[in-house]
Amino acid sequence: MTESTSHRSSGSFVAAAILTACGVFIVAWFLIGDVSEVPESRNPDRMVEAPDLPADADAVIVVAAITALVAVWVRYVSADSRHRVRRPRALVPVALLGAYLALLGRVITAGTVGVSIGGGLMLIFVTPVVVPALLVTTAVMALRQPGVSAPEPPV
Repeated sequence: MTESTSHRSSGSFVAAAILTACGVFIVAWFLIGDVSEVPESRNPDRMVEAPDLPADADAVIVVAAITALVAVWVRYVSADSRHRVRRPRALVPVALLGAYLALLGRVITAGTVGVSIGGGLMLIFVTPVVVPALLVTTAVMALRQPGVSAPEPPV
């Protein structure tokens, strides 16, 4: 693989990773839905106000996200089978990152009593562990050459 091919494939991986994380975030956000427990009439506590979009915009955004996800994964998997450039599995941790961020978003935008406690715990204790772990896992999986196994630990 030449240097320009390597640079181009790493750029395409970064683009695929970003589209995957964003697409999964959007789809998961709408699949999880509003998790508020207190009706709006009682003025619930919220850490952050959720975006208020018209129903038509929601549908368009979700369909665009699903279309982008399918296109990225089909192109990435077919490129992998032809050129053996990268492993499609390297996008799985990025997809999990998108799902985690959607869950975090739904927790901090929920209208409920004590939302600041749950959202704060997720932000302070869970996010600093989950986000770097998933990003490092993605980098390691993406950089690992196809067909090369990890070295055996010394005995």
